[in-house]
Parts: sequence; structure tokens; C-alpha cells
Amino acid sequence: MLHDRAVELQTILDGSSVAITFVKDRIQVWANKRMGELFGYSPEEMADQPTRMFFQSDQDYDVFGKGAYPVLTLGGTYQSELEMRHRDGHGIWINMSGKAISPSDLSLGSIWVLEDITIRKELERKLEVQAHYDLLTGLDNRAYFLELAEREISRSKRLHEPLGFLMFDVDHFKLVNDSYGHDAGDAVLRELGRCTLKILRDIDIIGRWGGEEFVVLLPGISGSHVMDAAERLRIALSEIEVDIGQGASLSFSVSIGGTWLLDSDSKIDFLVKRADNALYAAKHAGRNCVRMDSSLLS
Repeated sequence: MLHDRAVELQTILDGSSVAITFVKDRIQVWANKRMGELFGYSPEEMADQPTRMFFQSDQDYDVFGKGAYPVLTLGGTYQSELEMRHRDGHGIWINMSGKAISPSDLSLGSIWVLEDITIRKELERKLEVQAHYDLLTGLDNRAYFLELAEREISRSKRLHEPLGFLMFDVDHFKLVNDSYGHDAGDAVLRELGRCTLKILRDIDIIGRWGGEEFVVLLPGISGSHVMDAAERLRIALSEIEVDIGQGASLSFSVSIGGTWLLDSDSKIDFLVKRADNALYAAKHAGRNCVRMDSSLLS
């Protein structure tokens, strides 16, 4: 009778759509069929194995243990979302919840339920990319750039640190589209985005403002250093050859306007207006050049 009940219970648990496992002293004593399917092991291979085998690193394992221990000892259900390790090495996102058999004696073991949430996590990541980044260039989109800019302005003011700002666009971009087609124009913008990320510092914040216009925040610099950064960027971009297909390539230039944060600037709009005026001056001067906000140079 007892054996029959055990077989029935095993059948029920193996039919579950979620993984279920019993862990004792960090050793997996028992697991249902779904647990094996989830991680790529047979039940025999998982039996009496350390639970560390399912984690990406020792650090992840230690963090998990430190988080779970106090919850289990209080009789609570510990819940976590983390990326775990499949047998072949690839990561799988898991929603895991566990509860101790006896909170006063964890040596008696705990029951854990694991659900694969990889598809949901991938969807969340894609939605985050769409919300924060320009899909053509990979740079911050306008909305996200503005969000980061307000944070950076607040930080710079709080720490009394300088903050430079650039606005630039591709010279005669309409002519590129008209002469070579929109695919060529897209190739120029993609390459511009890739190279700008490579040219500037890791701490600089770069965004696509719209069309062929781009913006950059330069933490920690002002005055002539903003001019120097803009000039380095202008020269580097002018040396790029963009592959536009069928063995053809083209180069382009940019005009750049620059400014920096003033004590009176309470939001990004003030920097945008001054840099836009400086950009207009650069175009008026013949393009392919840098101009700084004239009001700061007088």
C-alpha cells in the first residue's frame, strides 16, 4: 500500500509543469521529471548531487544562500528570479521559491519549486531595449537620454563637478539619402553611432536626438576641454569610410556645437538651446567644424 502511494505521488509530481526538488544540506535528494528536463539531466544524474551544479558561479551560489537562509529559518517562503546554468552551459532564467520542512531545523531539508521564465525575461529585455535605445544606431534614444541627462545634471550640481554638452549632426545628410538611397543613409548613421561609442569615454552619455542629429554629455569637463573633445570627435568621424554595398563607400563630416553646465542651469533644456545655437554657428561657418556657445566665450 505504501509503495503504491509512493508511485502515485511520483506520477503526480512527474506530471507537473514546474520543476520540484527536495534539497537537504545543499544536496539534491530528489527531483521530478521536469527538473531534469529544465536543466538537461536525467533523474539518476541529479540524485545526491550538490545544488551548486545549477548555478552560474560560486558568487551567485553564495548570494542565493545568504538570501534564502534567514527567510527559511523564519518559516517564510523564499522567492527569487535568477539566471541559472543548463547542463550545456547556457543560461536559463528561473523563478524559484522554497520553504523549509522545519524552520527550526534546516538540516531536515527544504522543498523548492522552479519555473522557467526565460521567454518572459527575453521579452522584458526586448521591451527595455525598445524603450531606452534607438534601434538603428544602438545609442540612447531621446527619451532615455533626457532621463539620464536630468540625473547627470543633478549629480554634477550636487558634487560641484563640471559637465560638458555637445550637439552635432551629419553635414548634407539629405544629399546622402537623395544620392545613394535611404539604406546608405542608415549605414552612415549606424557607423556613426558605433564609432562615436568607440571614440568617446565610457562615462560619456550619447544619444540620438532625432534624424541625423546627436547629443553627448561629457561628465567632468568644461571650457576648452569640451572644445577639445568635440574636435577629436569631429576629426575621427571625418576619417570613417562607410561601406554602402556593391563595393562602394562614402565618407561624411559633422558639425558640432558645444557648451557646458552653468550654475543657473536647472534642466537640460538650457544646455540644448545653447548648443543648438553653437551648432547653427558651425553650419553658418561652412560646416565640418566646431563652435562653442558664444555667450560663454565673451
